[in-house]
Amino acid sequence: MNSEVTVLIAARNSETTIARAVASAMKESPAEILLIDDFSEDNTVREAKSVSDGRLRVVSPPKHGTLGFTRQFGLNEVRTTFGILLDSDDEFIEGRVNNMVNRLKEDGTDFVSDGAELIDGATGRKIGLLHIPSFLFPYKLQARLFERNYLPGSGFVGFRTKSALKAGYDTELHGPEDFGFLLRAVARRAGFSLMEDIGYRYYEYPGSISRKIGKQREMYKKALLKHDYENVRVLYKEAGHTEWVTSWGLVFMATYRQEYAMALGFLNEAVAITNNTTKVVEPDGPYPFREDWRIAFHEGTLNLLLGNIEKATASLEKAIEISHRPEAANNLGVAEAKSGNLRKAQTLFNRAAELSPSYLDARRNIENEGSFNITTQPIRHHPTRDRYR
Repeated sequence: MNSEVTVLIAARNSETTIARAVASAMKESPAEILLIDDFSEDNTVREAKSVSDGRLRVVSPPKHGTLGFTRQFGLNEVRTTFGILLDSDDEFIEGRVNNMVNRLKEDGTDFVSDGAELIDGATGRKIGLLHIPSFLFPYKLQARLFERNYLPGSGFVGFRTKSALKAGYDTELHGPEDFGFLLRAVARRAGFSLMEDIGYRYYEYPGSISRKIGKQREMYKKALLKHDYENVRVLYKEAGHTEWVTSWGLVFMATYRQEYAMALGFLNEAVAITNNTTKVVEPDGPYPFREDWRIAFHEGTLNLLLGNIEKATASLEKAIEISHRPEAANNLGVAEAKSGNLRKAQTLFNRAAELSPSYLDARRNIENEGSFNITTQPIRHHPTRDRYR
């Protein structure tokens, strides 16, 4: 038995999957499995107990609330040195708990994350593997999480309980509360260990909160608004990132916050310190594209979001001249539609969909029902469970 670790599972009406989650945690022999039951109206608790022994402890918060509220209540109940999160519809791959605890001990860090196996929840079919991207590994202070969550899952982490309690959950958040939790940890200078291991099995379901993209964006915005730009700039510097990486990080952060004029200002910073715009500055980074394409795409997209259609069109046309990428074609299509050129817009949406058949923004724009979808960030280069674009 690993007497130093608790597995935390927050659940509400999870009777169809909870037994699988608890059984996988039981195999890891933790000191305790803490089921935080958020007033389930089905047989969640009974199903959990059916595959458990005395190590399962069931607690409930004082009221039904957000996931942030529920998870914080569970965090306060942890009685061991270490904790590891597990969603009620997922499972651990054997050996994960010991691997994570050993890494926390060896590195002396506060948090640990690993890769995941992505499974189709309806069929049980393996979709693929989600590795932590290589550009994050050199850093203990994961400041780049402020530009986008590059981890396979922000809710898949392990931690030192004292460090996790210092960070705490934002009880207002429901959806990306785990993302907010990690941002709060980074802001407190928590150290992260990253593992190449695939230790988590993530089941994707169409109706899960993480699939509700509009809600996710609003909640990401809410989480990021709790943090000051200049404080984040300092975090990038302390982590050891260049001014160029920092400026681009702030572009993404401001875009998610829907502060598009601020994002343009940070983009101008990045442009001013770029020596060679035809070069791929960060070949192993999240967006290994030529710098002139990135600049043109973001200039065009931000101006489009600000309603500066003429400037947006010029920049997005330039982006397409540099590289025929689907997100630039889609956004140029939106600009053309807003200028009244609907036939040209439809051609561009079709081109975007041809370049990337799974690209949801383009497919929705083809089926336009009065509004258009603008892709605010380049399509992810590394494998991700957010495959909606």
